[in-house]
This record gives sequence, C-alpha cells and structure tokens, in this order.
Amino acid sequence: LSTSTNDSSFVAINSDNKAPVNFVKKGQLSPALDSVVFNVPVGTTVGPYVSNNHYEIAKVLDSKFSADSVKARHILLNAAAEGGIDKAKAKADSIKGLLAKGEKFETLAIEFSQDQASKVNGGDLGTFTRGQMVGPFEEAAFNNKPGDIVVVESQFGVHVLHIEKHIGNSKIVKVAV
Repeated sequence: LSTSTNDSSFVAINSDNKAPVNFVKKGQLSPALDSVVFNVPVGTTVGPYVSNNHYEIAKVLDSKFSADSVKARHILLNAAAEGGIDKAKAKADSIKGLLAKGEKFETLAIEFSQDQASKVNGGDLGTFTRGQMVGPFEEAAFNNKPGDIVVVESQFGVHVLHIEKHIGNSKIVKVAV
C-alpha cells in the first residue's frame, strides 16, 4: 500500500472489506485508525492495527476541511425513461436553464422529478452528512458552494442538484484502508 500507484485498485484487490476509497469524517473509521489518520501528513501509511480480529492498514491520500452537512434539494431524471443518459443530461441542462431564468425549483421538481419521496416537497432532501448519499451526488453536494445548481450523474439517474446551505466545517481525510 505504501508504494502503490493506484490505491483504489490496490484496496479492491487486497482488502477483505473492500471499503471504497472515500473522504471520511472523524468517527467513521475504527477507533485505532480514527485516532491516527487525522493527525498525519498526506501520503502517510499507518498500521497495522488490530480491529475486530482483523488487521487494518491505511494510507492517507488527501486531507481538507469540508462542511459537516449539506441542506439541498434535487430533481431526479430517470435516464431510461428519458431515452438514455445523454437525453437525460440534456433535459437536466434545460431545467437548469429554466431555473437560471427564475423558474421556481419547487414547481419544476413536482413536474419533472422521478424521486417520489422528495418531489412532493419541491425536491427537498433536508440536511444530510457524508456517507448518506451515493458517491457522485455526495461529492457534488459537498464540493460546490451554497447557491450552486449542478447537474450530476449517479446510479439512480441524472440529478439537478441545488445546494442550499453548508453547515459546520471539519477536517476530512481521503483514506485507502
């Protein structure tokens, strides 16, 4: 792991737990790793530590400060129903254009969103923390600024995501375990 040039592949091939290589916040790792990875420089490999009768070794790939949670809303488009991913992205871009011209997000969410749980609330997802949403969606929500409207693709389809608010600010690390 220390000398690996593709840490995600190394973890996928060699790890028993196959944990994805993602940013994590304090408290999401085993206590042994959690107490170390937030205090070492990027590029450092730590361990091995024994946790739940398993050995853990981790490499810190990145470190930054990020919001603790995000308040957002979205409009989900089903790629299959739209005639493919390209058509879904084009429709998402059109919806984004309507929003830029002053259309109300709530109205467009009720009309277009395939997310039955959030569309009745105008696309409101409430507030969520890291680890609650799928990877690409989560990264878009946490890496863009409040007020931004972005189009993002996930395994559920194409989202028109409106980031309403970032809450808190803590250190996070991207770690290969």
